[in-house]
Formats: sequence, structure tokens, C-alpha cells
Amino acid sequence: MKQLTIENVGAQTDEYVGKVMRWSVPQLPRDPVPFFLALKRDRVSDGPYPGVSVFELANRVMSDLVVLFAARRLLVERPPRFGERIVRIEAALGTAQGHDLIAFFESGDRLVGECFNVSPSFFNAKHGMARRALRKAGEYRHKLIAFNSDAVRDPGSYINPQESEFAYLLIDVAGELPDEINDRKHHNEIC
Repeated sequence: MKQLTIENVGAQTDEYVGKVMRWSVPQLPRDPVPFFLALKRDRVSDGPYPGVSVFELANRVMSDLVVLFAARRLLVERPPRFGERIVRIEAALGTAQGHDLIAFFESGDRLVGECFNVSPSFFNAKHGMARRALRKAGEYRHKLIAFNSDAVRDPGSYINPQESEFAYLLIDVAGELPDEINDRKHHNEIC
């Protein structure tokens, strides 16, 4: 578990993004079937997950970025839905077991969160898994689902902030990256 506070979340996130930007990207074939095979079978030799396929590396890194960017938002801002400041977050990256983040409020109350980066075609399944996992976490008063904002076209079609048992944090992963990497407009919302 990575321990994050308002004092270190920026540096920890910047360090992770910096490492990602320095990894060497393998050369991939241009023809479709060899490209797909390389994506699914070729193994990476460096980075935080050596020995996994390029495809799996992309999945893990993109989910790690959602966890880190969600933690940064929760620590830097005071989301109105929660009413008090979060002072510390335990964030799980990669394949760590348990919930992706646990946030601690000034009062000692806690928030549990599930974070993921998913394609639109797999969103409903992943969203359902996150909801089931959080429903089993009965000891937490606050529950959060954070995911990449481009996973859904219209968040309002399934998120009703007044009725939901979960808070939602949508993360524009590309928009959170430094300007020299990506100049997309930020699109992050807490519902």
C-alpha cells in the first residue's frame, strides 16, 4: 500500500508518471494478426511489472493512474459530498489484494474506493464488480467508484448523486497528464 498525504501525493504521482514516460515501448508489427499476437503475448522487461504482456502492462498502468489521480483529487480538494477533509489515503497499485484505496478523514471516518480504467464495451461488467465489492465493505460509511471518464458517454444515465449509495469520481487520465505530454482539457467530476 502506498501511503499518500496532501504533502506527498503530487510528488508520488509525478514520480510514477515520470517513470511511465521513460519506459521503452517495444516495436510492434504493423500487420494485424502479428500485431495482436505481440500485444497479447510479448513480454516487457522493465517498468513496475516486468514479465507481463504489453496489453497487461497497459491495463495495469492505466488503472494505477486512475488510482493515483483519484487520490490526488480527494486529498487536494474537499469533495462537498463528504463534508470534511481527507488527511491520508492508502492506495493499492497493480495487483494488490483488497480495495484500491482507503481514505481517512480528519474525524477518523473512512472511505473505501474501487478504481479502474476500462473500455466502454466492458464498463457495465467492471462497474458491476466494483459495486458488488463495495457492498461487501459494510464497515465503511463512504464508498467511492473512480474510473476513466471516457468509459461512458453520459454519466448521468446511471449516476444519480442524490440517490446513489456510491460517490463517483470520473478521471480524465490524459487530461491529468502534464501539458508537455498531453494538452487535453481536464474533465474530472465527483458525483
